[in-house]
Amino acid sequence: GVIYSIISRVPVPAPGLLRRNDESVPQAIRTRYLQLPAIPQRVRDLAVRLTDGAASPYERVVAINRFLIERYRYNLQAPPLPAGADAVDQFLFETGQGSCETFASAMAVLLRAAGVPARLVTGYTTGSYSVLTGYYEVRNSDAHAWVEAFIPRVGWIEFEPTPGFDTPETAAARSRGQWLLRDAVQWVGRWLVSLGGRAGGGSRSDLLWGAVVVLLAGLVLVRRRTEEPEENAGVAPIYAQMLRALARAGVARAPAQTPRELLDRVPGAVKREVAVITETFELTRYSTHRPLPDALSDAWEALDHIHRSLRGPQGRGNLRGYLTGIASRRSR
Repeated sequence: GVIYSIISRVPVPAPGLLRRNDESVPQAIRTRYLQLPAIPQRVRDLAVRLTDGAASPYERVVAINRFLIERYRYNLQAPPLPAGADAVDQFLFETGQGSCETFASAMAVLLRAAGVPARLVTGYTTGSYSVLTGYYEVRNSDAHAWVEAFIPRVGWIEFEPTPGFDTPETAAARSRGQWLLRDAVQWVGRWLVSLGGRAGGGSRSDLLWGAVVVLLAGLVLVRRRTEEPEENAGVAPIYAQMLRALARAGVARAPAQTPRELLDRVPGAVKREVAVITETFELTRYSTHRPLPDALSDAWEALDHIHRSLRGPQGRGNLRGYLTGIASRRSR
C-alpha cells in the first residue's frame, strides 16, 4: 500500500577515464573490499586467467562480467549445495547455474581474487509496470543482487553479472519514454495471456480489440508521464536561480546533496524563503501532486527576497557572516 516517487541517476563516466591504467585505490578500501575467505585454488587461478592481459582494473571487471554472462545459466532451482562444498567453486566448476545472488557472489570473489575491490549489493529491480495506474508494482519476487566494483578516480560502479537482466549501460542509454513504452507493451502481453486464460482462450477479435484499447491507453499515459509538467517547468528555473545565488554567496549544493539537505545548511535569514522554493520544487519534481495556484508566485517572491538579501559585496563568498549582519540590522 506504500507508493514512492523517486529519481534515479545512473553514472556514466567517460570511457577513457574508466579504462585508465590506474591502481591508486585508497588503503581503507583495499583493506575491506579485497578480503577473501579460504577459497579453492582453482577459483583464484580462474580469476588470474580471465584477467590476464587486461590493461586496467576496469578491463579486468569487464572480462569477468562477460565470462559469467556468456558461460552460465540463471536458474532459481539450481541443485542444492553439497555438504562442505564451496558455493562459488561449485557454481563455477560443477553446476554452472544459479540465482542472482550466486552470480553476484561469484563475480565479487573473482574480482577480489584479481585484485579489484568489489562488493555484493542487494535491492530490487523496477518491478512490473501497470498501464492502468502508471505505477511500478515492486514485490518481494523483484528482489535482486548485483555487484559494484571500485574503479580508481571514478568510484563505485554497478555491474550486472546475471544473464537476462538489464545492465546499467542499457538503463543509462534508454530514455524515460522508451522505458515506459517497453513496459506498457509487456503489460499488454501479460494482460492478454491472463484474459485468454480466464475466458477459456477467448475469440481472436475480442483479444485483438482488447489489445488495441489497452495499448492506446498505455501510449497516452506514456506521453503524459514523459512530458514535463507545466508547474515543474515553472519552478525549475526558480530553483536553479536560487542555487546560483546561494553558490555565489558561499553555500553551494554538492552533487549528491538532496534539496532538503541543502535547506538544512542555509542560515536563518533566508531559510524561510529557501524553504518555500524547495518545498514547491520537491512537490512538482518528486511527486504526482500539484502545488496550490499561488505556489509559483510565492516562489518568485521568495527568490526576489533572496536576491535582494544577498546583493552587494557583503553577500559574496561569506553567506553566514553576511546573513548574521542582516539579522542584526533587522533587530535594530
